[in-house]
Amino acid sequence: MGMSQEQVSKQIDNMVNFIIREGKEKSDEIRVKADEEFNIEKLRLIESEKAKLRTEYERKEKQAEIKKRIQQSNQVAASRLKLLQARDTAVLDIRSAAQAELAKISGGGTYKQLVQDLLTQGFMTLKETEMKVRCRKEDEAVVKGAIDGAIAAYKSKCGISAKASLDTSTSLPPAPKAGYEGETCAGGVVVFDASGRISVANTLDSRLAIVYQQKLPDIRKTLFGASKTRVHTQ
Repeated sequence: MGMSQEQVSKQIDNMVNFIIREGKEKSDEIRVKADEEFNIEKLRLIESEKAKLRTEYERKEKQAEIKKRIQQSNQVAASRLKLLQARDTAVLDIRSAAQAELAKISGGGTYKQLVQDLLTQGFMTLKETEMKVRCRKEDEAVVKGAIDGAIAAYKSKCGISAKASLDTSTSLPPAPKAGYEGETCAGGVVVFDASGRISVANTLDSRLAIVYQQKLPDIRKTLFGASKTRVHTQ
């Protein structure tokens, strides 16, 4: 016996409802899965961006630290340079003061004896039998008067008979004067052999330069105290 129209309609409704319900369930599963995948991807993207931000922050932090260290190093270097410049200025002031005192010596009563001693030392260094002497223009009379005594002292100390003459063709620079910026000489002599190729500078300036170099460590120690980092003192 076949189904009635009502039964057929009911059966169709049941099938439609099943299909709709099944579709809804599948739709819900898809939506839930999509939401889960979305949330997972969202978390992944968030963590990825956080990692990028951390990396960028660390990079900038390192750059800032490097910049800070460079600035500190530059400041230390600049301060050290200023300190060294100030120390050099102080040391040069000592030399300038000594040069100023040297300039006064040639005007004193002991200058002739000093010139004779400088001549004698020059003669003994060259150990020649014939020599020439140069001096400042203003010292020619003093030097002429001291040559004979220096020759006698030279012979007495070295046993060498010699002769020396004043070379007036070329003079040493003049004494320092206020406002004069050219080359100067505080006094003393330069002794040459007969050929003029070998010389001994025995000026007050050259002697000061030698003493200055020898005493520079002592000068620095006196001005600034002993170095805390220097191991050797000689």
